[in-house]
Amino acid sequence: EAKGFTMKEAMKTPFFWMMLISVLCIHFMGTFQNQITNFAVSMGFPIENASVVASCLLFGAVLGKIGLGWIHDHFGIRITWCTAIICLLIALALFLFGGGTSTIVFIGGFIFGCGYALMGIGSPLLIRATLGHKDYAAIFSYVIALGTFVNAFAPLVYSGIYDRTGSYFGGLYIC
Repeated sequence: EAKGFTMKEAMKTPFFWMMLISVLCIHFMGTFQNQITNFAVSMGFPIENASVVASCLLFGAVLGKIGLGWIHDHFGIRITWCTAIICLLIALALFLFGGGTSTIVFIGGFIFGCGYALMGIGSPLLIRATLGHKDYAAIFSYVIALGTFVNAFAPLVYSGIYDRTGSYFGGLYIC
């Protein structure tokens, strides 16, 4: 028999709500990936270099998915999430305080991609670790539906901040 919570039981626990908030925050932060080329252009990069930043991010995402999977297999969910969040925070710090040089932004893009990988693999791992397998499909469906809503909403927030301020830095601070 599968261990864990049913959907109804899960929704009555603080574990469910903490997990949901964590997943939604990661989806919001990860959705900045959609703005990365525009962010680089807004920093004065020519479009060719801005697209390299996006490529660095996606390359980091590929390696991040493999690396985070390995970390999860060897060290567990807590270290996996902490590693990804640290990557995201380092990348955001490089974007905000790195001076906007090409090398720093390319490195920041790569590191952001490594953390961004959590958006795809972190939710199922966290749901299983906190709520079990019993009603995993229903819980996962609910959480991912809300995460997808955040994915649709977050670019509007980032773009709105840019439209009002002329900078993506406000969005990065929210991240």
